[in-house]
Amino acid sequence: MLQETGIDIQSLNLFWTWQVFKQFLEVPIDCASEGFLFECGLHKYGSDKGAFFVHFVRYYYLEEEEVTWAEMVDCDFEYGFDNELSQFDFTVEASDVNKDKFITQVDAQKQFWATIIHHTAQQSSVYVGCQ
Repeated sequence: MLQETGIDIQSLNLFWTWQVFKQFLEVPIDCASEGFLFECGLHKYGSDKGAFFVHFVRYYYLEEEEVTWAEMVDCDFEYGFDNELSQFDFTVEASDVNKDKFITQVDAQKQFWATIIHHTAQQSSVYVGCQ
């Protein structure tokens, strides 16, 4: 979906990736159950100041006969340490029955979105596969 919208997957933009991810959440998946997670905050590495991260994922459990496994679409963004970004530290998590509430809660972080849009991630990735 990212490539279909013209987003360069080698240089992801958080805001636009989130917009496409929300569209992906509306695509039905035939699964036993699913969940959603959006989190951001400061990761500290030893004595280093750390780095600011944003992570969101859709995970779903598939069943075939007596075997169950998890699949996921995982998006990660890492920014260098920044005093402005370090004020943000939140997690939003939901199951499939609360998908709309999940999206609303993430989008309601107005100050976060108004701030993060002026920063460029040092690293970004999208992972699709088994957990």
